[in-house]
Amino acid sequence: MLYESLVRACVVRYTRRHLGEAVAREAIAEERRRGFAWVGPLTDLLGQYEAQRDRYPTLDAFAPRIVKFFDDLAAKLD
Repeated sequence: MLYESLVRACVVRYTRRHLGEAVAREAIAEERRRGFAWVGPLTDLLGQYEAQRDRYPTLDAFAPRIVKFFDDLAAKLD
């Protein structure tokens, strides 16, 4: 689930950069329809990673933020 979520969020990040915001929003909506309701917020979180590469030089360095994201998400689910 983690791998698939990250792949899908990365695809949205790529889509946003190369095809525009409207296409990215549709990609997020499609992921919601597929059951990945958290891809939008995860995409935003990965945007923070991209913007703070001086603080997070590797994805491993950013991983605690991703873990917290999923821990917080799990706490909200029934």
